[in-house]
Amino acid sequence: MNLACSGLAPNTRGADWVKIAGDNEKLQRGMERLYRLFQKAAVLGSLINPRAGEGDLLVAAFHELQPLLEKALAQETKDDNAHDLSAVGLAKAEMAVTARGLAKAAEILAGQFTLVATNVPYLARGKQEGGIRPGDEGLLEYSERVHPDAKADLATCFVERCLDFCASGGNTALVTPQNWLFLGTYTRLRENLLRQASWACVARLGPRAFETIGGEVVNVALVSFGREKPAEMHRLVGIDATEEKTPSDKNLALRTKPVELVKQNSQLQNPDSRITLEEGGRTALLSAVAHGVHGLGSKDTPCFFRQFWEVAMLGKDWEFLQTTVDKTQFFGGMEQIVFWEQGRGLLHERGQRGEAILVGGMAWKKKGVIISQMNKLCASLYLGDIFDKNAAVVLPSDEAHIPAVWAFCSSPEYNEEVRKIDQNVKVTNVTLVKVPFDLAHWQKVAAEKYPHGLPKPLSTDPTQWLFNGHPNPKVDEASSLISSPKRLEGASTLHVAVARLLGYQWPRQTGSSFPDCPALKADGLEELADKDGIVCLSATKGEAPAADRLNALLAAAFGSEWSSTKARELLAAADSKAKTLADWLSEDFFEQHCALFHQRPFIWHVWDGLKGGFNALVNSELLIPWNRN
Repeated sequence: MNLACSGLAPNTRGADWVKIAGDNEKLQRGMERLYRLFQKAAVLGSLINPRAGEGDLLVAAFHELQPLLEKALAQETKDDNAHDLSAVGLAKAEMAVTARGLAKAAEILAGQFTLVATNVPYLARGKQEGGIRPGDEGLLEYSERVHPDAKADLATCFVERCLDFCASGGNTALVTPQNWLFLGTYTRLRENLLRQASWACVARLGPRAFETIGGEVVNVALVSFGREKPAEMHRLVGIDATEEKTPSDKNLALRTKPVELVKQNSQLQNPDSRITLEEGGRTALLSAVAHGVHGLGSKDTPCFFRQFWEVAMLGKDWEFLQTTVDKTQFFGGMEQIVFWEQGRGLLHERGQRGEAILVGGMAWKKKGVIISQMNKLCASLYLGDIFDKNAAVVLPSDEAHIPAVWAFCSSPEYNEEVRKIDQNVKVTNVTLVKVPFDLAHWQKVAAEKYPHGLPKPLSTDPTQWLFNGHPNPKVDEASSLISSPKRLEGASTLHVAVARLLGYQWPRQTGSSFPDCPALKADGLEELADKDGIVCLSATKGEAPAADRLNALLAAAFGSEWSSTKARELLAAADSKAKTLADWLSEDFFEQHCALFHQRPFIWHVWDGLKGGFNALVNSELLIPWNRN
């Protein structure tokens, strides 16, 4: 086997290095070339390409350097035998050995081969460091100069380099990250390879493809292409094993799963020339009628983002924020607020310094569909508020198209179409609209599913700022009966009642309004709320026990529906073994309250630890002054 180390670099001055060639000018120039090539070998390794820039015209062919170097090495060995162990003599001997190794490495690196097969190294551009000495060209600069279309990752630089290693008609077979097959960053790389190389095979393995690397750490594909222009009807073989759960299952799928045969040049018709393993076409895209809009983000999210129930009085500085959902639903992701300060405060300053991404404004105060960018791409309707970077808005140019866009984005077909062109766990906002979209078809679907139009904004979830704040799920903002497929039951109903008893009110009850979802008038339960936000579980200072006061509030909320039987039904639905409201308040309330409100409780259960001792529920928002700003 022919082996050489491509990471070895000359550790001496250029002038001393060239002296090894003696008086032979041609070989001196060869040694100079060798020195320049391998100066950065410790950083660049086998990215070094002796053919780059000069083609096959090498001043001294690297194999011609071998006899000279052997002679120099033999001479230094003879000097050593003569007991010339001076520092100068040893340095010359070491240089001669190094030069011989570099000449061999250069000969291999300049060679061309029938087959190049490897698992390329992975290193994203953001993690590539500079040279090993001040002034050295590092990976960033080298990839920018030599591999401009592939520079985003060391892996894709090696895709190009491995193809360069191939002789005409030769092939390279690689294990690479999967993302370069679809990310917009690599559009030009894909276009060039689709036009200049004959693709033999693309096998998408996805995550969990290696025995020694678990989880979602690497998401890989197997690719193979030859160094020759593809024929007009050339087809590539496609295999998708991403859904298989283990390396052995993926191995079996590669050998037994039916393959797809796809015309290579049809991939150029896909959005951004993404590799989809199916014939590309010129179907109209969603981007023809809608934009994909990115949301804002900060490097210090906890400083600016809150759950809305954590701030008693929003004032003008806080804005409502829409974010991701874990399942597709009409209205969701509405539990947060952002300290926006009308766009002129600290978050704006962070954006000016590059510490926050303040984007998404083109969608604010408009309507559309908001997509959670991870995993199944769950969707909700968008009402025009600020939204964060984990969700992107599909914003139709014409609001009349929203029902059709919603019908598509909320369907399983949408996720399937997006995943054909992007298998990343998180999909970019631009990708979300680069999928085929038949407007007429989805308008028909929307008309059949929503003959009276899309539903008006409504939520029966108390963790959403659309919620009306009433314990009775049958009461809407006009105190009339509504028919809602999703009702407050059990713990949710009881917790809303407890919150109202302790003086808490939801945003719409304190003056906030949303499109087609107005602020609410008083519902009468305010009169039963505790003024100081402290309710003792046992009777004290002329106040009835908390359970009695809660029972009275529920009776007012449910009217004739309320009874001891209804109370027991709610307790049972809340997965509580308590038989009475008093037992539920003392034993189960706080744990359930924490779970319901995302472990960010605003009602505290204060207890002195003694059986029969002091127990009280406290509305923290009414006690903490800074919480009102």
